[in-house]
Amino acid sequence: MINAVSRVGAATGRRRPLCLLGVLVSVAILLAGCGGGSSPRSRPSLSPYEPPAVSSSAGSPSGLLPIQQYMLLGRDYDVVMRAVVVLAQQCMDKQGFKVTLPPPVPARGAISDLSYGRYGLDSLAEAEGYGYGFAPEHRPRPDPAGEEFERSITATERSALVGADLAEMDARYRNGCVGQADQRLMAGTSAIWADGIQASPLVRQVNLDPRAKDSPATESSMKNFAGCMAAAGYPDTPDPREPPPQFRRSSPASEATAAEKRAAVTQFKCQQSSGVSAAMRSAEIAFQLKAIDANPEAFAQIKSDIQAVVRRATTIVGDR
Repeated sequence: MINAVSRVGAATGRRRPLCLLGVLVSVAILLAGCGGGSSPRSRPSLSPYEPPAVSSSAGSPSGLLPIQQYMLLGRDYDVVMRAVVVLAQQCMDKQGFKVTLPPPVPARGAISDLSYGRYGLDSLAEAEGYGYGFAPEHRPRPDPAGEEFERSITATERSALVGADLAEMDARYRNGCVGQADQRLMAGTSAIWADGIQASPLVRQVNLDPRAKDSPATESSMKNFAGCMAAAGYPDTPDPREPPPQFRRSSPASEATAAEKRAAVTQFKCQQSSGVSAAMRSAEIAFQLKAIDANPEAFAQIKSDIQAVVRRATTIVGDR
C-alpha cells in the first residue's frame, strides 16, 4: 500500500503506520475504532488472520470481542481493500495516468483481533524477551512496493488519486480515485461511512465507551494490581495497560533494557495474580453484549451492510 505520512491510533490504542489508500485504511483501524480507554502500551499483533471464537468464560485475554462481529476484518477486509485498488487503478487509467498502484497489505493485528494488548501485557514470554516493546512478529512488515510508489508518485498523480493532501483531507477526498472507489463499494450503505471503510458511529461508540471495562471486580482487581506493583518497587503503575513511567517510550521497536524486562515480567505476574486483565475483559464482553442486545435492528443492519460491501468487492476482484 501507499505509505501514509499520518498515523492513527490503532484499535488497541497504539499508534501505527497507515497508508494513503490507508486514509482508507484508517479504515479498519478507525473501523476497529481504537480500543476504548486503552493505553499506549497496547499494540497490534501482526499474526495472520485466524478468527477465534468469543470465549463464553470471558476469562482469556485473547479472542474476538462481540463488537467485532460488526466490523470489517481479516479476509473480508482484504478483499475490500483489493477491490479499492482495482477500482482506483481503473480510475487512474481512464484519466491517462501511467501509474501502477501497489497491492494492499494483508489484514493483520488490530484488523483481526482487538483483544491483543487491550488489557495489558499478553504473555510472560514477550515480557521476558521484549519488555514493553514489540516482538519481531508484531512489528509492522516492510512494504517496499508502497514505499517505492510513495517515492515515485507526482503531486498531480497524488491529487488525482486522493483528491487532497492528507493533511487537508475533507470532502475533496471524494473527488479522488480512491474516494470514488470507496463510494462505489459502499453504495449507500448506512453502517459504513463512505469516506473510508470506517465502522458505524454506533460500533465505534460501543468499542470506545470508557465505561466498558468497569465493574466491581475490575475495581477490586485494579487495586490489587496497583498494590502488587507498588510492593515490587513500581508505585506509579495503577493500570495494567500502562508501563511504569520510566519505561514509557516512543519507539516500541527499540531494544528493551534488562531493567525494563524485569519490570514487564513483574507487571505480567501482577496482572495474573490480581486477575485484573480477565476482569476487564469479562466486563467489556458483558457491556458489549448488552449494547448489542439493546439495539438489535441497528446491529443487524450493520452486519447486512458489511456483507453487501464484501459481496460487491468479491465481484470486482473476481472480474479483474
